[in-house]
Amino acid sequence: MTAATPWPPTLAGTPAVFVIEQAIARQRLSHSLLLHGDDPDVLVAIALAIADRLLNAKGASAHFPPDQHPDCFALRPAGKMRQISADATRELIAKVQVSAAVAPRKVAILHEVDRMNTAAANVFLKTLEEPPANTTLLLLTTRPYALLPTIRSRCLAHTMKWPEADEALTWLSGQGVPAPVAQALLRSAGGRPTDVLRQAESGLSPEWWAALPKAMRQGDARHLADLSPPQAIDALQKL
Repeated sequence: MTAATPWPPTLAGTPAVFVIEQAIARQRLSHSLLLHGDDPDVLVAIALAIADRLLNAKGASAHFPPDQHPDCFALRPAGKMRQISADATRELIAKVQVSAAVAPRKVAILHEVDRMNTAAANVFLKTLEEPPANTTLLLLTTRPYALLPTIRSRCLAHTMKWPEADEALTWLSGQGVPAPVAQALLRSAGGRPTDVLRQAESGLSPEWWAALPKAMRQGDARHLADLSPPQAIDALQKL
């Protein structure tokens, strides 16, 4: 099996991606995700990364890139008005109602879903109320509040952006990392809160980081003794 489609660099290591990864690993991912943010290209990249992990999973009889996968379907705005019509929405629904061809499940990616006209939104709402079996619906938008409230309420929403420092600290506190440790490690982790969590779980304290430069100048490799080779390389790259 080839390596999974990478997460966009601007979001790799964020709490939002961490939560999605954990849900996929535990097979607890919601059947309908509303992915919203400021950059539509990043939203597409996130959707493809999720689709890859769902479609090319254990049990798949063949592997394909997510944007070429026979069990991955897309719906986009069309026409002069750049709208998603009711007919196009019905076509998508018909496709996901059919059993998967090679993957354990099906994925539908709805681009710029805020451009659904009223008729299309009402057609799609029925699918959200009674989702097809073994199907994940990924709704992408830069304008989440342009959607019908009934559609938003039936999806698990994820804001796909890099968290501010206070948001990262709040999340780390919820993961059990003490505030002083989180604040110090957040600087050494370049602002990536999931890197902080991994450091804290590995026992890398702020004091350990403070002592690292001196230990390396003295050639004292014992300072890295408790780290795996990838962890040691990562730590040295942060100097």
